Amino acid sequence: MTQNQGNTLIYILGAVVVVLLIGFLLYYVLSRLFTGGFVGPVLEPQTEAQVPTVADILEDPDIYNGKVVVLTGEVTDWVTERAFLLSQEQGVIVIDSGLLVIQREPFQLPRDAPEDDLALAENPEVTVTGTVAILNIIEMEQTLQTDLDDELYFNWVDRPVLIAQKIEIISNQ
Repeated sequence: MTQNQGNTLIYILGAVVVVLLIGFLLYYVLSRLFTGGFVGPVLEPQTEAQVPTVADILEDPDIYNGKVVVLTGEVTDWVTERAFLLSQEQGVIVIDSGLLVIQREPFQLPRDAPEDDLALAENPEVTVTGTVAILNIIEMEQTLQTDLDDELYFNWVDRPVLIAQKIEIISNQ
């Protein structure tokens, strides 16, 4: 084989390699382009997560158990010095059972509470941020680091409650 033939063979092999690389690259680009590979699959636009209501939590407590939620509603009844019922209007019907909201520290009497804090016996509209839990009195006592009166909380055992972390008064009624 002469040197001319060797150079020609190298050029031909180089050209074949270049053509194969271009072909592979073209195949790869076109296949990804037409299958959505570069931009990913077409997704439906995401909507904001649905904000739960008191009714949602009462109906499906296991879905919300352990999750932090923000609820707005009315303080409809006081159960103890650290717990009240939160209800929301749904049309003209008020959810009568309400969601039990428990706070670590006892609420103060109105004369002793700071102006912007919720006080015992008040029934304002509030926004509560807290963690949903299924009430187990022993576990709740450990969580709150206090002794709860079992008789007062007995009706809510195995039902959802909201352990309040923040309570804001929206309006006094």
